[in-house]
Amino acid sequence: MLKSVAMYPEYLPRAMWRDMFRKVKAGGINMVRFAEFAWALMEPDESEYNWEVFDAAFDMAAEEGLQVVLCTPTATPPIWLCEKYPDALPVNENGEPVVFGGRQHRCYNSVSSRKYSRIIAEEMAKRYGKRPNLFAWQIDNELAAEHKYCFCPTCRKKFQDMLEAKYGTIENLNARWLGNFWSQSYQRFDQIMPPRENGAFLPVKPHPSLMYEFHRFSSDSVVEYANMQYDAIRPYSEAPITTNQDDFSMGDNTDWFKMFDKLDVAAFDIYSPRAYEYGFYFDLAYSIKHKPCWILEYGTGFDGLADMMDVAEAKGCELTGLFAFHPFTAGQEQGPSGFVDAYGKESANYFKFRDWTSKNPKPEKKLLFHYDFESSWAYAVQEHHTWEEGFWKRQNRLVYQKYMIYTVYKAAFDTGYAADFPQDLTAFGAGDTLVLPMQIIYKEKLAADVLAFVQRGGRLLTTSDIFLKDDTNAYIWGPTDFRKVVMGDTVEIIADGEGYPAVLREYAVGEGRVTIMSLKASEADWKVVFENL
Repeated sequence: MLKSVAMYPEYLPRAMWRDMFRKVKAGGINMVRFAEFAWALMEPDESEYNWEVFDAAFDMAAEEGLQVVLCTPTATPPIWLCEKYPDALPVNENGEPVVFGGRQHRCYNSVSSRKYSRIIAEEMAKRYGKRPNLFAWQIDNELAAEHKYCFCPTCRKKFQDMLEAKYGTIENLNARWLGNFWSQSYQRFDQIMPPRENGAFLPVKPHPSLMYEFHRFSSDSVVEYANMQYDAIRPYSEAPITTNQDDFSMGDNTDWFKMFDKLDVAAFDIYSPRAYEYGFYFDLAYSIKHKPCWILEYGTGFDGLADMMDVAEAKGCELTGLFAFHPFTAGQEQGPSGFVDAYGKESANYFKFRDWTSKNPKPEKKLLFHYDFESSWAYAVQEHHTWEEGFWKRQNRLVYQKYMIYTVYKAAFDTGYAADFPQDLTAFGAGDTLVLPMQIIYKEKLAADVLAFVQRGGRLLTTSDIFLKDDTNAYIWGPTDFRKVVMGDTVEIIADGEGYPAVLREYAVGEGRVTIMSLKASEADWKVVFENL
C-alpha cells in the first residue's frame, strides 16, 4: 500500500526542509501532500503569481525520491479576492456574509469564486501538471465542511431556476408541496427563498419540501464546483484527480456518488479510532468506482493506526495518507506534535507506519448495502428542535447516518461482513442479501430493481419506512407498487416503536424473502439477523 503524509513547505523554515523530507522518506512514506491552504502565497494579488516555494518543494521532494499529491488551494481564498469581489463570500441564513479569517469562505455558485478558483487551478496545472514526481491532484480540501449552504442572491436565483426546471409551473409546485396548508403557496418562482429559521420563540422549521430541495441543490452546487476544477486541470495533466470528502459526522449534504462520478478516484478523510466506522467509508468509497480507493487524511496520533491500515488493505485501499507530518506551532491548527514534534523527534506512530507490512488479507464475505443521500436529507429535514433545560436544541441532522453506520453497518462488521454498495442490482439475486435501512424516499427504478432482486431469490433486509415518500419529501397517498406487491393490496401500517419486536414482518416474494425490521431495532438485534443469514 502506498503511504503519504501532509506536509506544508510554506509553513516550515526553508532550513528545515531537507531534514523533514529525509525523515518522511526514512519513514517508509512514498509521497508528500501539500498546497491546499497556500492560495495567498501562490497568488499574493490578482494575476500576480509566486511559485518559488512550490517549485523548490517539488525539486527537493524529487531529490529525496518522493512523489507529490498536489492540492488546489481553493479552500482558502486570499484577502484580496474577498475585498475586491465580495460576492465570492458565502452568506449565512441570517443574511450576513461570512467574514475572512477561516477557511472555505467561498460561495460555490458565485461568478467570482468560480472564475478565480478555475484560474488558480489552471495556472497550477500548467506549471506542475507534467512534473515527473507529480502523483495525483486533490481538488480543494474537504469540500462542503465548514460552509455547506449559501443564501446569497446568486444561490437564491440558481435555486429558483432549479425548482422551475423540476416542477415546470408554480401551480405544480404548490400542488405537490400542499402549499394551501398554512397558506404556503407561491405566485411565482422568484418568491421562493432558500430555507431559513423564522425567528419565532417556538422554532418553526421551513417547509420540509423546501428544505429537502435545498439539500439537493447545495449538493449539486458543490459537485459542479469540483467538476469545474477537474475540467481546468485535465488538459494539462494526466495524473489522477480526486478530492478528499469528509466523513458524514460533518453532515453529508454532498452526494458521493455524484461527486466521484467524474473524478478518477474516490477518496476521503476520517478521524476516528473505530474500526467499523472507517471500515464503512472504505467499503463505500471502493464501491463507488469499483476500484481501489484512497484515504487522504487520518490522524497521526491514533493508537490503532496499524489496525486501520489492516482494514484499509482488506477493503481495497491503495493509498493511506496521514495528517500531518510536522506540528503547527501557530495558526488555526496549532498543536505540539504531528508525526514528529517541534524538536524533530519521531512519534511512536512514525515507526508503526514505517514498519507496517501487508497482511495479505483474505477476501471478505460481503452483504449488499444501499446508501441513499436523498433519504438521509429527508430524515435530517423531519427532525424537530427539542426543549432541553430552558434552551431550544437544534435538531439532530445525522439520524440516517447514525442508524446506518453505528447500528446496522457496525452489526454487520462485527459479524464478519464487509459491504458492497452497488448502484445496479441486476447482477444479483439468489444467494445474495441486500441491506436497505431507512430508504424512505421512493425511487421508481430502485423500487423496481429491488423487487426484481427479491423475485430472483434475493434476501431483502429493510425497515418499516421503506418507500413512503416521493421525490419532493412528501408522503405518498396510498401504497407504492413495491409495498403492494410485498405486503398485499390492503397494505397494513406496520406497528413500529417501543414495545414491538425488532423483526416486524417476514414476507415470501417470488423466490426470495423480505424482512421488515423496526426502526427501533438495536445493533444487537441486527447482529442476530446477520448471524442467522
